[in-house]
Amino acid sequence: MLRSHVPSWSCSADLVWKAIGFYERAVQLDPKFAVAWARLSRLDSFLSFNSFDPVNAARREPAKRALENAQGIERNSAEATLALGYYQYWVLRDYGRAKTTFGRLSKSLPGSSEVPTALGLISRREGNWDQSIAWFEQALALDPRNVELIITAAETYGMHRRFETALRLYDRALDIIPNDPDVMAGKASIYQAQGNLPEAASLLSGVSAETPAEETFHIKITQLRLERNYAQAIRLLQARRAQFHFKSQSEKALFPDLARIHATCRRRPGWSKSYRGRDA
Repeated sequence: MLRSHVPSWSCSADLVWKAIGFYERAVQLDPKFAVAWARLSRLDSFLSFNSFDPVNAARREPAKRALENAQGIERNSAEATLALGYYQYWVLRDYGRAKTTFGRLSKSLPGSSEVPTALGLISRREGNWDQSIAWFEQALALDPRNVELIITAAETYGMHRRFETALRLYDRALDIIPNDPDVMAGKASIYQAQGNLPEAASLLSGVSAETPAEETFHIKITQLRLERNYAQAIRLLQARRAQFHFKSQSEKALFPDLARIHATCRRRPGWSKSYRGRDA
């Protein structure tokens, strides 16, 4: 799910790579396209920050080059400054400088949700939960139908264990994009945290080995583990591993779950016979 220029954790790497491809094509056609260079830098920075995959982590240098190109064309533009802030945040991990950069933009972009969203993300990373939530609430007031922003705010409330507010935000997102499987999975993760497994299961019933989003699939596997339904979890993981030709280490990272589930199951008396019987 990639509905804004700032992807959320729920966004799959494939979608980010596709967006990068479009922006790379744009700057090939028009090397002076400053906005495309700036947004390309932001996506490359995002990949380098949110991945254990060496291929994605190597996007640090492309992020820097794209940023330099954007600054060379329109150094003081809002897009170039946003790209600088995200580069400082996601690549350099210099939260102080990033906050200063985004703070400068608040005067030039007073009606945009971009700045409070970025400051909310940084505050969350620093563990300043109340400040983070305040920034997200400000962003939502400015852009109330931005689904990616609503989801990011819901994730933040969930991390802060303010579950009822998180559920209301997920419902708000579903009012805009009904039956979206990734939003439904995010809502299910809140029910899991509350221990309400039946509600979570109903929201995850459509998730299968073919589900594209890695995080959505992972939430489904978490559900099966919480239900102690290890046999189904193993079958689902095996089906996904057989079906997908993973391009990256991050996409493969889910499959240590398979070994852990096998180990758990072997400790349960009579499980092996039951598992073989189900497959018969």
